[in-house]
Amino acid sequence: MPNIPAYLNIVNEYEPDEVIANLHISTGKIIACDPLVGSPTFPFSKIVPKGDFPVAVYYDDHDSHALAVLRFNDNAISGWQMATTDKQDLATLKEGHIFGYPVDTGLGCFTDEAGFSLVQQHEKELSAQLGDKFISYYDDVIDTLMVENDNFNQLNFQPYPNNPLNCVIFASGCGDGFYASYWGFDGVGEVVCLVTDFGLLKEDEA
Repeated sequence: MPNIPAYLNIVNEYEPDEVIANLHISTGKIIACDPLVGSPTFPFSKIVPKGDFPVAVYYDDHDSHALAVLRFNDNAISGWQMATTDKQDLATLKEGHIFGYPVDTGLGCFTDEAGFSLVQQHEKELSAQLGDKFISYYDDVIDTLMVENDNFNQLNFQPYPNNPLNCVIFASGCGDGFYASYWGFDGVGEVVCLVTDFGLLKEDEA
């Protein structure tokens, strides 16, 4: 079984540094990924409550995103488990290794499976609409919105404004890498939160 970073308990003891937005969950299937990833992306196997839940971040000493948190309730966290998809088995994980997602654009996100499908659908539609003028989804959509918001660290992105499904995007720590996510559970086994760790904190910061 993988080691669980002790500093995740910061989520149990302190309020986040910033709340970005609520994530609309319609299927209960959560995806954590680089929102601009081109390879197949799968939801975590655990099903979570449907509704609207806050996504927040904790900073390190250099004001980079150290942890991103999707919180479902205010219960105290008594245990942690690395988040996996149906294609991953913790029993097969070698010591010192993690399951996670690769980042190539300096961005991570939380989204519902249906919300991620809308992002992909919107990208295909925009590419077809713009043709040779289409540069990339980042340049034509995400970067444009971040410029408009004057904030390159986070974005509450709705591919279709009339549809509540969204993708809450945040800068991934210091940039590209490979990052694990963890479920936090209360004393009776109910899920409290989902945390993506960007590897910036130290064990003595627990």
